[in-house]
Amino acid sequence: MAAAKLPSAVASAAALPTFSLGPSFTPPQTFTRLLAPAPAPDFRSAAVLTTVPWSDPAPGEVVVRIAYAGVNGGCETFRVRAEAGTPFERNWAAGGGAPVLLGAEGVGLVAAVGASVSSLAVGDAVSVAGANAFSQYVTAPAGRCTKLGPLG
Repeated sequence: MAAAKLPSAVASAAALPTFSLGPSFTPPQTFTRLLAPAPAPDFRSAAVLTTVPWSDPAPGEVVVRIAYAGVNGGCETFRVRAEAGTPFERNWAAGGGAPVLLGAEGVGLVAAVGASVSSLAVGDAVSVAGANAFSQYVTAPAGRCTKLGPLG
């Protein structure tokens, strides 16, 4: 897994991708996501941009191409600081030192559907909760997704 520090510049709206899967969508071999490999005093010093391989969804899961991610600055800051006595401290301890994926909720398009998922189809616009949505793609149980109208 390749890692790079979070860039200091924020992308302009003109640089945002168009969110359409199109009829010839092919899943990427890799994509990027933010994670925190270890607790840190603030979000910027904890967040690391990583490249991860694509993985097809398991039965009951979907992969969502994230168009928009919710930003809860307080929650994400507490998560990366893992302050004593907070649920975030317990999350870090329970993970056994594994990186924490960042971003709690997102909105996007279903890019892949696992076996036994009948409520969603590729191309559906959805919101997804608990999804580690500071990522280009997230895998989540279909039950955590709510079908929406068109994005944009």
